[in-house]
Amino acid sequence: MITWVDRALSNFSGETKKLKQLGDRHKGYGVVEAHFDVVGQALIKTLGMALGDKFTDELKGYWVIVFGMVKSAMNPKIRVEYFDMHGRAHHIRLLLDYFGVDYEDRRIDRPSFFANKTAGNYTFG
Repeated sequence: MITWVDRALSNFSGETKKLKQLGDRHKGYGVVEAHFDVVGQALIKTLGMALGDKFTDELKGYWVIVFGMVKSAMNPKIRVEYFDMHGRAHHIRLLLDYFGVDYEDRRIDRPSFFANKTAGNYTFG
């Protein structure tokens, strides 16, 4: 299975146009960004149930990456979510602003981060 994931990732750039078209079709059906997260959670949980002990943390990590790439290709909007401080995300925000890239700027404080993490509101942990 890891070999399959590796092959899929090595040719992923060739599939992004098709995935973008698929994402546009889904938007026409009324699919919104939150739906992608629900599907991702369902996929990971289903793989875990189907594979049992064979679904190792390493394999789960690969599938999380693959789904994140598919989601990004189907719904290409950048979201910067980081603590509201001068740090790594600050430079990313500056570059996105400079080049006029539309993005969602989500700044969070520590109590909100831990509350959301505890409540399970982050897609993969």
